[in-house]
Amino acid sequence: MKPEFPSRPFLSKQGFVQSTLAPPLLLSSMMVVVSCYSAAQFPPFSPSPHPTSSYLAHSMNSSIRFKVLNFGPTPLEEGYEPKPKIFVFQNQEEWTQFWQRSRRLDANLQKPASPKVDFTHRTVIGLTSGSHPTGGYRVRVDRIELNKRSEGDRWIVHYSEIAPGKSCSVTQEPSTPTVFISTPKSTLPIDLKGQKQPHPAER
Repeated sequence: MKPEFPSRPFLSKQGFVQSTLAPPLLLSSMMVVVSCYSAAQFPPFSPSPHPTSSYLAHSMNSSIRFKVLNFGPTPLEEGYEPKPKIFVFQNQEEWTQFWQRSRRLDANLQKPASPKVDFTHRTVIGLTSGSHPTGGYRVRVDRIELNKRSEGDRWIVHYSEIAPGKSCSVTQEPSTPTVFISTPKSTLPIDLKGQKQPHPAER
């Protein structure tokens, strides 16, 4: 799948990114209130840009280690994405350009700085399961497998989208659930394989 950005187009040096202009959409996802999620399901946000979780993905092909990155609000949440998409960042230039597309400003009326990433050894992948008309949705990367094929190896990112429960209080505004991960440095093609899951209280 060819990654795209939800803003003006630019092309990475590796040829990974070529986006089309997506209509800007002012979201207030920061104000989403999901009353039926417990603190364990939504751990407190840490402002540290460093990874906070590490997982080992298992498959019949091979496994790829990845780390979940907690950045807080990102420019990806500000756009509208009708379908699941991935966004691959291979160097600091791409990463900085992505964060400069944010419409949020800090107390000094400056756009947020890009979090530090060691792009010498790491690749950053942003994933959205697609936009929704209300808040309360979240997305989780379950595992990454290395799929070995005669025509060339590729990664498969398995993810789950968790919907809000019927009794949840959610904002009646569009939202774009996202998750960011870092992986060992790679330029292999990436495919997505997602599944939808109900709220834990309704399983």
